[in-house]
Amino acid sequence: YFRGVREISDQMLAAGKGSFASLSVQCGDAQALGVQCGEEIFVYVFNPEKEILVSDLTIETKENKSYNVQSYEPTFRLYKDVRKVAFTSTQIVLEDFSLGAQKEMVLLLKPV
Repeated sequence: YFRGVREISDQMLAAGKGSFASLSVQCGDAQALGVQCGEEIFVYVFNPEKEILVSDLTIETKENKSYNVQSYEPTFRLYKDVRKVAFTSTQIVLEDFSLGAQKEMVLLLKPV
């Protein structure tokens, strides 16, 4: 597990060169934290509930950019592409985002 956390930490440090800016993230009843590191965005999501979460995940941003989005499961160190993403001038929305009961995930957003 710690190897997976270190993998993301290394990516964040490389992308932001030590500089981080908090971003507002909403995702139903999940705990969600967002940070922008340079031009890349990292979002940690944890579902503390005993049911599967299905909700739109919204990231507030000040930049009107498109991103490639991947999910990362830190326990097994698995990456998957995320396809259902909408971009506006002030938000990035992952539509119908799903996360298992008491599971966590990291989202990696890299500008196109």
